[in-house]
Amino acid sequence: MKKLLVIISSILLIIVLLLLSPYNIVHYFTAKDKVTTILTDPNVRLEILDDDSGITGVKYLGSNIYRVETKKSAYVMEIKTDKATHTIDVFEYKQHVKKFDY
Repeated sequence: MKKLLVIISSILLIIVLLLLSPYNIVHYFTAKDKVTTILTDPNVRLEILDDDSGITGVKYLGSNIYRVETKKSAYVMEIKTDKATHTIDVFEYKQHVKKFDY
């Protein structure tokens, strides 16, 4: 019985650490859906990225930062969500491009 309690406590501790760490494992699995939902509209994609080509890849880097690859270029985006507002900082090749609020 004591071993079972230790095992369950260990599993719960690991789950809590994974959900509270800067590299949120939930964001890792939902990264593509989150970014493509925001950038579905070609006009929004053109405004944010200055690029209307399709998204070819999304990778979660940690701390709400995503690497977004298009056919023309690659971008690093920091997406902060506050209730109904998304604040998106976009960087291309270590150079700040623009900040977009909607």
